[in-house]
Amino acid sequence: MALPPTRTNPDDIVRIHTTERFRRLDCLERFVSTEQYAGRPSFWNDNVPLFKRGPCIVYPIVATAIESHVSLVLNKCPVITSAPDEDDTEEDDEFGLDEEDSKQLDTSIRKIGKLVRLHTVAKALLRAAMASGTTVAIPAVRTGRLVVDTTLAKWCTPTFDKQDPRVVMRLEIRYPYIQTDTDEKGKPRKTAMLFRRAIDAQTDTTFEPVEAPARKEIEPTWKPAQTIEHGLGFCPVVWYRYMPEQTTVADFDGRAVHARLMDEVEGMDFAVSQRHRAVLYQGDPITIEIGVEQGFNPTEATGFTAWHQGDAEANKDYRQPRPMDAALAKGGRKRGPGTVWQYPANDGKTDVKHLTLPESAVGAMTANAADLENKIAEALHWMPIDPKTMMSGASLSGRALEWLHKKQVNYCDDVRPDFADNCLLPLVDMILRIALAYAQRSEEWFYLPGKKALVALLSKFNRPQRDRMGGVREAWIPPHLSVRFAPYFTPSDADKKLTSEMTRADLQAGVIKLETAVKAVAPFYDIEAPAQYAEDIEKAAAEKAESLQAAQAALAAAAGKAPPGAAAPPPKAGKPAVPVTQNGKRKKAAPGKTAVA
Repeated sequence: MALPPTRTNPDDIVRIHTTERFRRLDCLERFVSTEQYAGRPSFWNDNVPLFKRGPCIVYPIVATAIESHVSLVLNKCPVITSAPDEDDTEEDDEFGLDEEDSKQLDTSIRKIGKLVRLHTVAKALLRAAMASGTTVAIPAVRTGRLVVDTTLAKWCTPTFDKQDPRVVMRLEIRYPYIQTDTDEKGKPRKTAMLFRRAIDAQTDTTFEPVEAPARKEIEPTWKPAQTIEHGLGFCPVVWYRYMPEQTTVADFDGRAVHARLMDEVEGMDFAVSQRHRAVLYQGDPITIEIGVEQGFNPTEATGFTAWHQGDAEANKDYRQPRPMDAALAKGGRKRGPGTVWQYPANDGKTDVKHLTLPESAVGAMTANAADLENKIAEALHWMPIDPKTMMSGASLSGRALEWLHKKQVNYCDDVRPDFADNCLLPLVDMILRIALAYAQRSEEWFYLPGKKALVALLSKFNRPQRDRMGGVREAWIPPHLSVRFAPYFTPSDADKKLTSEMTRADLQAGVIKLETAVKAVAPFYDIEAPAQYAEDIEKAAAEKAESLQAAQAALAAAAGKAPPGAAAPPPKAGKPAVPVTQNGKRKKAAPGKTAVA
């Protein structure tokens, strides 16, 4: 079998070292970064068919929709909690947590979340997942501190556990790139290079970049540049598929939000660019004089048909150079303010006109572009906001804004549990597992506030287990965690007042507990742990009552009186009453009897 021809162009070499999956995910990402038309001829080049050019206006509608979704889903950092108001030991005596342990675990998770910037990382992961369908998180320990790295899914090739397809056993990061340097003569030189990194259950190895072979079937010789022996016993990688569909086992990616809308996005970009060019061409009307002397033309002729004039380097794509072949040369009239086109009159009449677009033409193009934008926005489950609407809705309540954005809110209601169950919770679980492994090592310095308490708490979830081969390995049983998201929209002052008054009334009536009341108003005051906050309030109230009672007792003792709340002394025995006669004289009581009044 004949081998394919050897490539020498660095760009061609890079292309042959990319897989079909790489190119598919890269295309999805380019529609987000508005680089999908890179490499196409200029929109102003009339020598190329229109739809093979790159539009001059590229509207980032996909990126805008993604940012809107991310801001709704993760407007505030979600609360990762183990339900500290519940005692799970009765239902699960082996892995359940009582209230004190749950509060300790929640406190540790909040501290770790701040260390790894969990909110920022979560936004980056969700943004990348929506853009390409898949995102990858790599938690690790660097210089004694917990960190979470992210990488592009198109670079990664995972190997999943056969028993649990959600668990990554090995991850290889590999991609080609162009390296620019100079040759022996000092001239710029481009070289196609390959990068490679491999992560498994014991090591994390980064190899030295090598020059990409001219053929894909040739495997280069790799030399390790750095090897980190983490020895965790598991591969520290979280693979998140965004809202996946039912596909074959060979497809391990999710579904990007715009996966079926790329043709529509390109159509809208061309529609807007066409309108832009038409308005520019005819926005400054060309004056036409008819009936002048035959052959008389005071304006200079030019070899350019595009509207833009000028010799600046930045304007080279805005005009059409004259072809080298004179037979293909296309002449044209100069355009610009003050330029007049003059023609002879066949009927002998003179006239002056202006070349411009009728209003109906621009209106039709505007309606077409707006219709495409609305259809794309609807398919993206995105609600575009008009600045005028935002100004008029500045005083709307959070419930009213949620109703106005009902379609997008309903979509985000599906995104939140998918992201929480398949990305956020697995990531936090893996971070806790890594923290436990490094905190138990005495030979390495590892920073983590409350490390000893966390180790004592998490050790119960790491149990030895015998495998099928008779060996013993540690099995991690994650603690029961849940995610609590913040409301989609910030409550208005009226919302806060109404909720506060209702909560206070229910608390005073004994309908709800203090902890429930604190949970109701927690979003208003950025209270991260309502259960702990309520406990602190009760503890402070008890201490205040005890201090007040002690002060009153001291004052009463100084005044020689019984302190408030003390038992009253028994009354002294009174003298027996002597009966009184009708004339007011008292009778003497009979011996052995008590006188009665």
